[in-house]
Amino acid sequence: MTRRLRHASIDDFARPDLFESDDELDDCLADLYASRRQRRVSLVVDVS
Repeated sequence: MTRRLRHASIDDFARPDLFESDDELDDCLADLYASRRQRRVSLVVDVS
């Protein structure tokens, strides 16, 4: 059985009401950046 994949547009992923303000979005992105940076540092430090 072959499945046909539908190409998604950016509008399919858009969630305009996800954040109530630009400040809330900025806080989320800052937290995401910090967590990714922390993970990357732990991968470099953990040599076991």
